[in-house]
Amino acid sequence: MARAGVQLLYANVDRVVDGRETSGWQLMACEPAIADDLRERLLTHIRPELDLVVPLPDFPTPQEEAAADRRLTQVLTVDGTVLAHTAPAGPDTTGRANTMSHLILLAAEPAPAQATADLWRSPAWSTPVGAQAVRQARVSAPDAFLPGTVVTEETVAAFITQAGCGPVLAYIADLLDERLRARVTGERVDGATLVLPVQSTDEAALWIGALQRTCAPATARLLGYTTFARAAAPLEVDALASSGLDLVCVPASDRLDVVDQHPDTALVTAQAAAAHTLTTAWGVLVAAMSRDLGTWQGARSAMRDLLSFLTVHTDLSPAWPLAMVEASDAGILGVSDGHLDTTVDLELVACQPSGLAGAAYLSSLVAERILGASQSDPAHWWDKLSVVPRDVPATGVVAGLAEKYLNSAVQDAAWLLRRERHDDEDAERSLAQWSTSSQGCAVLPDLAGRLIATLEAAGAAGARERLAAVGNLVRDGVVLDETVEMRLLAPVAQAFMTADGSALAEPSLPSALRAGVCRLLGDLLVGEYRFHTVPSLAPQVCDWLAPVATASPHVALEVAASRLLVSSSPQREAEQWRQAMDAVVGLERGDQVATSPQLQDQVARYVAPAAMPPWQQLWQSWSEAAAACALYHAGQESATALAQQVLVAKNHPPSQPLGATYAYVSTPTAAATVAWLHPQPLFSLAAPTAVGWACATLLATHSLARTQEPLMQCRAVTDECDRALAILALAAVQGLRPGLPGDLSTVAARLQQRSVELVEVLDSHPQLLHRGTDLATGELVDGALRALADAENARTIVEQAASLAPRVEGSRQHVAAAASVLGGLVPDPVALAKAAIRARVRMLGEAGVEAVHRAIHTAYVGYGIQGMDTWCDKQVLGTSSRGLRGLFQRR
Repeated sequence: MARAGVQLLYANVDRVVDGRETSGWQLMACEPAIADDLRERLLTHIRPELDLVVPLPDFPTPQEEAAADRRLTQVLTVDGTVLAHTAPAGPDTTGRANTMSHLILLAAEPAPAQATADLWRSPAWSTPVGAQAVRQARVSAPDAFLPGTVVTEETVAAFITQAGCGPVLAYIADLLDERLRARVTGERVDGATLVLPVQSTDEAALWIGALQRTCAPATARLLGYTTFARAAAPLEVDALASSGLDLVCVPASDRLDVVDQHPDTALVTAQAAAAHTLTTAWGVLVAAMSRDLGTWQGARSAMRDLLSFLTVHTDLSPAWPLAMVEASDAGILGVSDGHLDTTVDLELVACQPSGLAGAAYLSSLVAERILGASQSDPAHWWDKLSVVPRDVPATGVVAGLAEKYLNSAVQDAAWLLRRERHDDEDAERSLAQWSTSSQGCAVLPDLAGRLIATLEAAGAAGARERLAAVGNLVRDGVVLDETVEMRLLAPVAQAFMTADGSALAEPSLPSALRAGVCRLLGDLLVGEYRFHTVPSLAPQVCDWLAPVATASPHVALEVAASRLLVSSSPQREAEQWRQAMDAVVGLERGDQVATSPQLQDQVARYVAPAAMPPWQQLWQSWSEAAAACALYHAGQESATALAQQVLVAKNHPPSQPLGATYAYVSTPTAAATVAWLHPQPLFSLAAPTAVGWACATLLATHSLARTQEPLMQCRAVTDECDRALAILALAAVQGLRPGLPGDLSTVAARLQQRSVELVEVLDSHPQLLHRGTDLATGELVDGALRALADAENARTIVEQAASLAPRVEGSRQHVAAAASVLGGLVPDPVALAKAAIRARVRMLGEAGVEAVHRAIHTAYVGYGIQGMDTWCDKQVLGTSSRGLRGLFQRR
């Protein structure tokens, strides 16, 4: 018995409602009272038109009324399953044909026992004939919907086992399996509307009743059907195709040719069924059930008994009840064959009802059926795992399947080493869940041992074969814990460390396996291979490990190093190196990283100086790399700080300039010295201090040229050499004797040539001597300017101030001896000194001009000497006698 949750009556009627006359098509009753929006949704499923092949006579007899064709439509809606019954109601008050539509919204039931097709011609349907009867029509009691006498167990069994009916029913089930299965899980899968030609609506009801008896009644409520529709014209066929129904019965006399040609309808005929190969579980099982009357009746009886063990049927697939029937009594569906047995097994795995765990008898039947086979072929168990539903946990039967599969797989070398793949997300998910469960973790060590033994027995114990075998299991979804991973992959990791390791880097191997190898390689790199030089892994291996390198910071370091050496986008790879180094530092293991000079240089070039300080204790070549990094990025605040850190680490803090006692210094000290000096305002310092740093620059440059010629190409080195030469020229012309390094043989020729070029270069590029915080001409410029003025104006000065004769003579001698004081390093110190003064004045602008004039004034005006300003403007600041105007025009 089905229970009506809501009932509606709809017809064309003249009546008085609340004292007001109404006429026409209208809702006559709605019980119980429901919300307006629900009522409106239900009304959309009423189709009052009923184009009968044989119309009801105007004055029908009771027998004609009872036998008249009618329509029963079932629709799955958001509110539940709706049944709409439409019957002829004779003429209305105007003489036009009338119909009565009686709609019920079935009450939700977890395990309904009644198929809705059984309600065909139920006395509970409202079927009045005549205007007065229609006016007096009422809904039935909710519990009054009892089966009719047309669709019963007996009538359906007799009908469907007639010759030719069974194959057609199986054909229908096969076409509808996928969409009903999807609806059970809450998904929506639509397809072509199946159109079934019938001789009468009673026959239509028998077909639908037969189909519903092959599955659980709850599942049958998900089927959209109608016992009567018309396909007499193309527009009517279009309407069928867009109806949203799954199975539509039409008179056999309608335009079946149009149906057959429509792209969204499928004509169901015996010929189509005979030409069709059944591919779904429901289709195969229905074909077996409908072979003969005895099989049908036996299956129906067993199905009712088995369904009674479950309290919830709403999650049963259409084929599960019949699969359980065969599982409970092998052969009940006919002579067992391999195809039928496989279909049953797969269906019992594919559908795992929620109530099965609480039904011990049914659970035992499933377990015995699925797991009782003695199959040793892994493919047999894999096929079963591949149909496990997505939301079914890896317990019970699914856990048994996982273990059966792995037990057979680890004993089959050919399967372990197979190259062809049969990927399946469902099987992989089940194996992943099982292998991480307590049951799986307990079994995996034994499985690992048997896998190794199988490969050894097959003569396939090499690293390549083991990697392929484990890779296949991991690809199947198996998750290896650390212990099993170590046992299986340790020899493989060792092989990757050899020269032949690149041959193992098979691109198709799964990322989970690569991650396992990565972790083991990381252990080797900090253990047995802890004294290796990064990178020690082959480039192909590094590329293979790159997607999973985060599994081991030490491997990530290898990957970043390998790629940094050859990358066309070194900035990106340098960032990967930085992240890996920080990760290794974070391990706090006290590891030491050794690198090649080529890698040090790449890191120095492309890693930001701010990233280097934390690596001092980790990186054996940190001083070399950090100093080079500071030099490559000289001028940045972080580079200056890094250079200072290197100098302190090398016991040469900036507070103690390098002295002339050194013949040369280490490369890190040399590079860090130049990098640290680069932003320093040397011209603002006391002259001896500035000269000391200029000498330190030449010592550092000489040291770099001895050991690291590539670093000599850094712009900072050239800039500091230029500034050092200018400072030394300014010092020499005023008699300051620099403590030049004893040996500058590696750079002397280059420095000499540069000092000559520098005279013109500074006139066009005065910024070479400027630093942002160097805002004064300074002692060096003032002293050099006075010495040059004394030397070049000696007679005039002595004539006007005889007391200055000793000073002037001293200046003249200093200027004359400047070139020899500098050991020939600067062939023309006077020209370079003047160029340096001009460059400083140009960069300081008016303040620079005022500063040099003030220095001249201080030196001479107090003695009454005139004209020295003019000498300064023409001979020092001017170029080609253009004086200050020319000087500032060139700015």
